[in-house]
Amino acid sequence: MKGKRFYRGLLSAALVSAFLFGNAAGAGTVSVYAGNEQNAAAQTADACGLADDIQDGVTLQCWNWSYSNIEAHIPEIAEQGFSAIQTSPIQFCKESTKGRTQGSSWWLYYQPAGFYIDNTGTNALGTKAEFEDMCDTAHEYGIKVIVDVVANHLGNTTGNDLSSAIPDDIRNDWSCWHDISKNINNYNSRYEITQYCMGGLPDLNTGNSKIQQYVLNYLKECIDAGADGFRFDAAKHIETPDDSSSGCGSQFWPTVIEGAESYAASTRGIDLYCYGEVLDQPDSAGTLSIASYTKYMSVTDNQTGNAMRNSVNSGNASGAASSYYYKSPATADKLVLWAESHDTYADNSSSGVSTDNINKTWALVAARADAMGLYFARPSSYNTMLGSADVTGWSYDVVEKANEFHNAFAGQNEYCASSGNIAYIERGTSGVVLVNCGGQGTWVSVKANRMADGTYTDQVSGNTFTVSGGTISGNIGSTGVAVVYNTTGGGGSHEEETDNVAYIKLPSGWQEPVYCYAYDSATETVNNGEWPGQQMTKVSDGIYKYEVPGTIKDPRVIFYSSDSNRYPADMEKGLLLSGSMIYEDGNWNTYTGDSETEQTNTAYFYKPDGWGSNLYCYVYSADDDTVRNGEWPGVSMTHVSDTLYKYEVSDEITNPLVLFTDGNNQIPGANEPGLSLSGSMVYQNGNWTVYQN
Repeated sequence: MKGKRFYRGLLSAALVSAFLFGNAAGAGTVSVYAGNEQNAAAQTADACGLADDIQDGVTLQCWNWSYSNIEAHIPEIAEQGFSAIQTSPIQFCKESTKGRTQGSSWWLYYQPAGFYIDNTGTNALGTKAEFEDMCDTAHEYGIKVIVDVVANHLGNTTGNDLSSAIPDDIRNDWSCWHDISKNINNYNSRYEITQYCMGGLPDLNTGNSKIQQYVLNYLKECIDAGADGFRFDAAKHIETPDDSSSGCGSQFWPTVIEGAESYAASTRGIDLYCYGEVLDQPDSAGTLSIASYTKYMSVTDNQTGNAMRNSVNSGNASGAASSYYYKSPATADKLVLWAESHDTYADNSSSGVSTDNINKTWALVAARADAMGLYFARPSSYNTMLGSADVTGWSYDVVEKANEFHNAFAGQNEYCASSGNIAYIERGTSGVVLVNCGGQGTWVSVKANRMADGTYTDQVSGNTFTVSGGTISGNIGSTGVAVVYNTTGGGGSHEEETDNVAYIKLPSGWQEPVYCYAYDSATETVNNGEWPGQQMTKVSDGIYKYEVPGTIKDPRVIFYSSDSNRYPADMEKGLLLSGSMIYEDGNWNTYTGDSETEQTNTAYFYKPDGWGSNLYCYVYSADDDTVRNGEWPGVSMTHVSDTLYKYEVSDEITNPLVLFTDGNNQIPGANEPGLSLSGSMVYQNGNWTVYQN
């Protein structure tokens, strides 16, 4: 099974950094390639298997990460299969957030003082220019950006009062406020929920057209800066037009959301994505349907996500695999699910749940059909500084595989079931995610409700699963999660090992890119995707290759170029392939020239004493230093054992030079060139040696 890959080939011309071997704490300068930006983003998203529509994909909540730290992690976020990232609120904050910790000060972002992007230089998230740079980089990888918005209230001083940082035009205009002396006491009352204060936070008069225009103009500013969508904090506390029967209806949502959608479409040609935080039901009495919100946006189904997590954590497989949605009658394509949220983490209702159980829950969340999955990136601790970006459970391999499954099965139906300690969700007739709620590795034999007979691969462990006679059987690996389906190449998935590799020497007149369509000789139904198949990899000038997945038996292949050249010609069967063969000058020949290309360059590194636990490997090509694995500090290394870490270098980086860092320490030192890597080598005590497993 192949290791992690980065898709820099599509981006090598798009990202050029002026920073190469400086201090580890430095930040690179990014210049953006002025080519077809949307086309490049679409190609990159396709290469990583990302969803084009945010609702169809999974989103990483980069809780209180600075814009520059988000930007530095974009390559890994894309490889992990996240189609979008969500920032913390970027509004003008009522006080400085620099030098503060997550545990003591995260709530400051939910008490803004105005409706414009904070560009004061006192915000730990960064400046407006850094936000714009982050969005540019995210878009180059096909990743969308969601901004958290606080529109229900602004910040106070001590409670039921107004922060002095609020602009006078709002602060001194009492038509902009509800009665800020009153707090919500009755959650059966939509009037109190929407017109009174939450715990002393001054409640804005969101029915006022002046406030609506302030919010809309702010959304437009964010869209201009690169935002692709919005999460509305405390949306439950902002009235809908249907609240007129409770004496508190307004046009806030149609004015703000429809106005922002129209603006995004006209200025950037994008479909804006919006969802609202609606905890539990709109009111405890059930007087307002959730449809009053979903006609404008998607909504959080916190009760379903929390119930899944609590069930996994208590070993209740039946509860973890329930297909019930608490936000009914809202359909899944209007829901946002999570394994935990920043609120459940901060109020300690989920912080005590292990990362392994969070990721087990996430595997089930990601397996659900149609709902957008939101993964909360836990900080390493409550003492993590605001702006820091910790590499925690979101970066685990099991999350990557669950995300890939979610993206691969978009649009296919689901079947939720359980058996003993095993919760499992089938998708379509060819995929299933199984979670052992009672532990880690175990043999399973459960009923196949939809899965077709066949042999499948667990993408987490590599173990084989079989479906036969209505039974799914196989061994769940040590993570307690099995993500079972057969990949067919592309989309960031890991293909089964194969001995069939098709090469082509590009005929005269053919243009890049070049594609290979592969199918099995016997049935012609198993293939590597829709025509024209998968894009081939360039081996050398004029030579391209494609590794045929092992699921395609006795393959036939058809070559196709972007200028519509094809071989064999229309209506002819594909060329029968056996082994590694190259098509040139009208004939198959055995291919023998790939030995150097197939070498895997893997850097192993023993962590020195005093280094932190989050290690990164920065890699660039000695042949062309613009070809690299991302901006400094590179990509997180995989923890192998004790103090040993590893990073597998993409084939696209020829003659690699590597640097190691934990963000504070660096080997080689600042302004020194990287260490030359060839093959599988381990670096320890100042020397490379051949790695022996």
